This record gives sequence, C-alpha cells and structure tokens, in this order.
Amino acid sequence: GEVVVLGRPDVEALGEQGALDAAEGLAGVYWALLDGDKICMRDAEGTEVEVGGDRTVRCRVPGTDAETCRTPRCKVPATAYGCPEVASLPQPEGIMQPRLLVVYGDGEAEELLSASVARGLLRRAGGDPCAMVAPGEPMGRPMDRCKCHTIYRTVVADPAKVPMEPLELPPTAAGPSDFAASGAGPQRTYTEFRQLIEYPAIGRQERAAFLDARARFHVHEAAHRAEHAAYGEGLCAHRPTKQGQEAKEVMPAEGGA
Repeated sequence: GEVVVLGRPDVEALGEQGALDAAEGLAGVYWALLDGDKICMRDAEGTEVEVGGDRTVRCRVPGTDAETCRTPRCKVPATAYGCPEVASLPQPEGIMQPRLLVVYGDGEAEELLSASVARGLLRRAGGDPCAMVAPGEPMGRPMDRCKCHTIYRTVVADPAKVPMEPLELPPTAAGPSDFAASGAGPQRTYTEFRQLIEYPAIGRQERAAFLDARARFHVHEAAHRAEHAAYGEGLCAHRPTKQGQEAKEVMPAEGGA
C-alpha cells in the first residue's frame, strides 16, 4: 500500500478533501511505500529524495544526472561544500541574504549586521508589547567608544493550548462554577534578551593607524616565534657526538701525564 502524510499547514490551506486530492502534486509531502520499504519526498524545487529501509538515500536533482546523495560530512576544513552540478541548476526564486557569523575559540559567537538591519530590529522590538528596548547604553574599556542596545522580550514557556468547549454537566458533577477557574494557574514566562553592539564610524586616519598597528603586530609575532624556535638550538648544535666523547676521554688533560 501507499501512505501519504500531509502536514497541518497543507491541510488547513487546502481543506481535508482538497489536500487528499492534490497530495501527489504537493511539495514537502512524504510517500511511505510499504511494499517497497522506502519513503519518498519531493520539495518545491522538484528535487526527489528517496530513503530506503536499508538506510540508503537516493536523490534526483531536476536538470542533472546525479541520482546519489553524497555524504554531508565536511572532511576538509575551510572548504565550501555544495550541491553536485550546482552550476547547471536554475536559480531559486527567493534567495536569502547572506549572513556573516564570527565564532571565537572560546565558543562565543557574533553576527555582523548592517546598520539598516539593526535599526529594523530595534524598531520592530519597540512596537512589540511584550518587549522592552534599552538603547544606547555606554560600554567599558576597551569598547568605551561603542554603544550597546539590549532587547528584552517576555516569552511564554508553556505551549499553546486549544481552549475546550464548555460542557454542560449536571450540578452534582459540575461542582462550583469557580472551581474550574481556580485550577488554571498563571502562564509561566521567561525573559530572553538580545544585545546589539554599535561600533563607531571609522575614518581614513583611524583605518591607516589600525593597518600600521597590525603590520607592527605581525612583525612582533614573527620575531617572537623565531625566538621561541631558537630555544635549545645552541645546545643541540654544540652537543658532542659519541665518537668525540670517546676521543676526549682518551686524550689527557693539558699538563697531565
């Protein structure tokens, strides 16, 4: 047999009968082929993915001859891995804007945003009744020229619940009218925050001073590495060989007999 699993957004958009009639033409729908021991799916761009019961995966990209998915493991660092034969694929209709993330060695990370994107975030947070914005807070050294903008937002921790329809019960089973209301406690909430650091504008003189300081830093680092590499080399260069040690032991000291 064949089992088609539809997502809730598709069912709500098309209706139950309409979703059943158009299931084969929908994107993002899974086909569970019980007689073939596999699950198939097709996305909005026409890429077909087939997952077998033996853990094999086959992928067919429209417009290409590639039928086998390559491993998603990135074996070589600092190398971009993309879809095979990506040059021959058509461009998608909606392309997301690129994002620049900086991940430090201690695990901390930052995202670099343009001024327009940051202003949009602050503007939307200012209009959110569940959020509070603390703009323009001064920062300490060494970032005393920067400003910090913090967005605090109250988020409900409990999942959304569908209200139940009122039930008409006999008085002996219903109990007091305020009993049900007393059992419903307040919603649990927590506060999430997001910090935006505004850096000052950099002029030509400041940029030139930064480049000069960076060049001097690289020279200092190169000299420091060379100094550390030279530690112990003097002892290694003047260390006598075994043959030299034996000859030194045989020869008497100056003035000795």
